[in-house]
Amino acid sequence: MNKIIISILISFMSTGVLASDNIRAKVMYVGTWGHGGIFINLDKVMNEPGCSKKEIWIPGTSPSIKEILGLAMTAYAADQFIHVKTKGCVNGYPTINPTNESFFHLGPR
Repeated sequence: MNKIIISILISFMSTGVLASDNIRAKVMYVGTWGHGGIFINLDKVMNEPGCSKKEIWIPGTSPSIKEILGLAMTAYAADQFIHVKTKGCVNGYPTINPTNESFFHLGPR
């Protein structure tokens, strides 16, 4: 019985660790690259393996690039927190991929 309880507790603890790359941050600035991608600089570094930069990279081919850019500009203008989870790293930049494994949204006040 003790082994079952310990296994359940460990599984809950593991879930918390997997969610550690969901961060609450402020947008410091937003910009575009000439190739059509956008970058969003945050006040925190993402907890994405292999990524060391505070900017999130969104490729120009992303199906939600306009929505993410709009949310980032709104968050910056309103001095509002965002919540973001990245999936992957490109040249040191955390990235939001076109799956449900990553997200970008305005946070609650």
